[in-house]
Amino acid sequence: LVASFGYQLPWGIMSSGILTLRSATPFSAYAATVNADSVTQYVPGTTRNQVNRDVDFSLINTYRASRGLAAVDPSTVQNSAYKSFDLRLLKNFRIHDRFSLEVYGQAFNLFGANNYLYNSITTSAASATFGRATDSGNRQQGELAARFTF
Repeated sequence: LVASFGYQLPWGIMSSGILTLRSATPFSAYAATVNADSVTQYVPGTTRNQVNRDVDFSLINTYRASRGLAAVDPSTVQNSAYKSFDLRLLKNFRIHDRFSLEVYGQAFNLFGANNYLYNSITTSAASATFGRATDSGNRQQGELAARFTF
């Protein structure tokens, strides 16, 4: 979902924003490597791309228990859902009939949401960090700029 807006504020300041939302992409729960050819399998009883959709965590936890690992609480599994609100404020100054100066500031991911990268989530159920992200996108960024037109 992407939604945008634009408003004229007092003193000739223009504001605009973009709200971006995306649901979590599913991923598979992989078992350990099963042979010398490095073939991997899904956790027994699961299929491709079930985590973040309709996976039965008792199957994952049974597999983990067989390997001596602690159970995974479904509420601790991180996902690649994305949410961001970007805001821009712009002020245009007329210097002469043909000259103007635009000054603007932009804030990206203004509210600082953690947006985990899809390829950074540990998908090996044999790992102690199963379902946890190892990396995320930038939390917040901003920029100030000016443009002179003639």
